[in-house]
Amino acid sequence: MVDVREEYPKFQEAGGEVLVVTMGNVAQTAAFRKRHELPFRCLADADRRAYEAYEIERGNFNQIAGPAVWVAAAKAVLKHGVGIPAQDKRQMQGAFVIDKSGIVRYRHSPANSAQNPTNAELLAVLRDI
Repeated sequence: MVDVREEYPKFQEAGGEVLVVTMGNVAQTAAFRKRHELPFRCLADADRRAYEAYEIERGNFNQIAGPAVWVAAAKAVLKHGVGIPAQDKRQMQGAFVIDKSGIVRYRHSPANSAQNPTNAELLAVLRDI
């Protein structure tokens, strides 16, 4: 999220808006937003309804904590400190670009919890809409 925060104006210039959905409750999500100084909205989804609606899968051990995740996790800890998931530790993340009509124009379903699309990928999709 910090990388998105740094380039948030580029998302707005491309006609996009950033919205983060977390598994935490309202207080946890507000604390997350404050701790990372996020200028965009963060919504709490403690019941994981959005995750289910968008069919974001739960990961297995290798996807969550396997060798492919170790380097990215170490970098994240060094850069941002330790973060512990608020709820389901097996819940994978997703990234979407949804147009103003509600049509999903881009979906990123990672192979593991360290895999995220780059801001450049997301911005390119936004600019093509």
